[in-house]
Amino acid sequence: MKTLCIVWALTLSQLSFAVSVEDHPLVYESYSLEALGKYSQAIEKMTLILAKRSDDYFVNYRLGWLFSLHKKYKNAAEHYKNAAKINPTSLEPWLALSLLSVNLGVWPSAVTYSEEILKRNVDSYYGNLRYIMASIQLKSYANALEKVDSILKSYPTDVIFLEQKAFVLAELGKTDAAKKVILDLLLLSPENIYARSFMNKLKSL
Repeated sequence: MKTLCIVWALTLSQLSFAVSVEDHPLVYESYSLEALGKYSQAIEKMTLILAKRSDDYFVNYRLGWLFSLHKKYKNAAEHYKNAAKINPTSLEPWLALSLLSVNLGVWPSAVTYSEEILKRNVDSYYGNLRYIMASIQLKSYANALEKVDSILKSYPTDVIFLEQKAFVLAELGKTDAAKKVILDLLLLSPENIYARSFMNKLKSL
């Protein structure tokens, strides 16, 4: 029992953040200001902690989030990347960066950041989703197809991945293969708008 307590205590210490108890009120104030939409003031509170704890994962990650809300995307990316350097095994900063890139339509960056996610977790749902989405936007259909085939092994009934596969196959001119995927898709989602549109288009040809 004593050994278990020691292991538990070590685990907690490894998971804890470096923010001192004295600075907790600044964190809580930043949450209150965020809820009011006062992002600049919330950032100021966290920046006060950053001055003392520049190597803290939580502080950098939270600043990335706040700068993103404040539409200061360059600053947001900088802090997310800092968080990633501090904790190289974490998926969170790369997930945030990939989503930011997708939302801004910066597709090469979305691919790059999604690749960082997949280095750490090859079956990451959102890492694969955003990689495929960005590859489609860049018309890198072969890369998209390779990735969607791979992730469908883990999520074989996922409607979004099946939609992506059908689209990519159609763009590659593999109409029969795309139709087969669409038929599978309709079994899972009979009223699927994309699938119905695809079939109607085929009928009109």
